[in-house]
Amino acid sequence: PLLEQDTLSPELKETLEEIFRNFDKDQDGALRPEELDQFIFTTNGSHPPAPFLRQMGQRFGSNSRGWLSRDGFLAFYLEQTLDDPSETRNDLGVHGYDPQTLKKRMEE
Repeated sequence: PLLEQDTLSPELKETLEEIFRNFDKDQDGALRPEELDQFIFTTNGSHPPAPFLRQMGQRFGSNSRGWLSRDGFLAFYLEQTLDDPSETRNDLGVHGYDPQTLKKRMEE
């Protein structure tokens, strides 16, 4: 399941943390604007405007520099999953996970 009692399921949280780590190139626990842009581009196929990147951190949680934190990333996915679970499942598929089992797909 994606959710358990309106929170991220342990399986989904683990998968999202793995995706976060893949984009957190400097491993500082936050996605700086370039890293967040790359995540969004990989997920949706378009580059968001700079103000959008700043708003993500402000809205969902950021580090002292205003960059989206790991907890902010998880908060974003909690809101999205509560609102539209199919969108989250689609995102997982884009990042190489089975949208139903949440397991990483084997590379071809």
